[in-house]
Parts: sequence; structure tokens; C-alpha cells
Amino acid sequence: MRSVTEEISPEAVARALFGRLATPVPPELDFTRNGAVMRLTDPRGVWSQMDCRVFFENRSEAMAEAAHLASYSVLSNVQDFVTEFLTDPWPLAPPESPGLAPPEVVVKEEGIRLLYGTPSDPLLELPFVRWEEIRG
Repeated sequence: MRSVTEEISPEAVARALFGRLATPVPPELDFTRNGAVMRLTDPRGVWSQMDCRVFFENRSEAMAEAAHLASYSVLSNVQDFVTEFLTDPWPLAPPESPGLAPPEVVVKEEGIRLLYGTPSDPLLELPFVRWEEIRG
């Protein structure tokens, strides 16, 4: 019998990440998804594209690890793009903790925890992704 994490779909991972990041991404940016590919475009036409499939191709590691790597890459890429667009760290840290709150992806038995900052004190925590949600 296959475990839930052996059936993870890159398209479902992209759908889950897109759904969680669409709200906090500034509305001036065009954030779209087509299958496993997400794209951020700024008003000048500068864009960044993230394809979750690359983390699932030719994998010898567990699918959960591929989902972890894809999630971290997307969170990091979105942070870099938004920070460059705003010319300020994103998500915006409080004055007592200036700078970037690094993306963090924590794999748990039930799914994946997504946040910026530290797990004990996140600056921005996105809704939890359950393994069942990202099955193919």
C-alpha cells in the first residue's frame, strides 16, 4: 500500500502554494498559476516563473522531500521578487527586527507548515498544507 506522500502531485503542490500566497502578495503584482507553474509579473513587465515539476522529476528521494524543496523554492522566489519590487523587505518585519524573515518549510506527519521567520515566532504564517490536499 502506498503512503499519502508517495502520491504527491506537483500541480497540486503549486495549487496549494498559489492559494496560500495569493492573498499576502501585493495586489500591484500579477500572480498567476497554470498547472504546476506560477508566475509573478510586476507593472513594468518584469516577471519570475516557478515550476514545481522540476522538483519531482527524476527523484530518488521521497515525494515529501520533493514537496519540501518545491515549497521552499517558491516561498524564497516570491520573497525575493516582492522584496525587489517593493524595495523593502517582504514580509515587512517590525522595526525591532529589521531585515528579511527567511522562508521556512517544516515537514510534519500531517503535512507542511509554511512561514516566513522562525517556527517559534513567525512573521507571516501561511495556512497549513495537508498531505491529502496535494495528492495527485
